[in-house]
Amino acid sequence: CIHVKIRRCKYCVNAGDSLLTLMKEISPDLNWLRLWAANGNDDNDVRTSTIHDPDMLALDQQQQVVNVGPVYRSVPGDTLMTVAARFRTTIKSLLLLNPDVAIAAALPVQQDLCLIPCAA
Repeated sequence: CIHVKIRRCKYCVNAGDSLLTLMKEISPDLNWLRLWAANGNDDNDVRTSTIHDPDMLALDQQQQVVNVGPVYRSVPGDTLMTVAARFRTTIKSLLLLNPDVAIAAALPVQQDLCLIPCAA
């Protein structure tokens, strides 16, 4: 067996991408300014870079990584419904951002979830 660990809430930018095109792909109902807010300041992550111009992504050959949103780590008793309610988002949005998460009565403790708050 091979186990692959994927960093949540990160997206590898492709040539020609802008924050608008990324947001339409990630969550079509939301404004691209959310992505700019998540990437407009240094986050002390060497894999991501601060975005100064939302239309100027991946201009060079180097792959750029952007933050999609914050990562929430579940606590005992959390369900998709309670997390969605707490962060004013939807279960559908949580499942789109976390395709490996199963719909279950309770989330595993310390399950990392990518989320976009206030998306409901």
